[in-house]
Amino acid sequence: MQHIDFRALEYLTALSKYGSLRKASKMIGVDPAAMSRKLSQLEEENQIKVWERGGNASVITDAGEELLRYHQSIIKSEASVFRALSKVRLLF
Repeated sequence: MQHIDFRALEYLTALSKYGSLRKASKMIGVDPAAMSRKLSQLEEENQIKVWERGGNASVITDAGEELLRYHQSIIKSEASVFRALSKVRLLF
């Protein structure tokens, strides 16, 4: 059964936001090599290419952008669940 590694998605989000592996890893406090390995693992496990490695910049692929859209949707859904739980707690 396949699973989604949400840490890898967080790394991909940071990479998209900051534009380079070095800057993204610095901003989120992760070793660049560890971040690269996690992203490579995401690609291998799902048989997709999510980013193009460049000299000073990295580019998110179309597949990576699509994955990021799903990740944002999951984050929004999670926030909705927590809001609903807060309302339920007020009832009891």
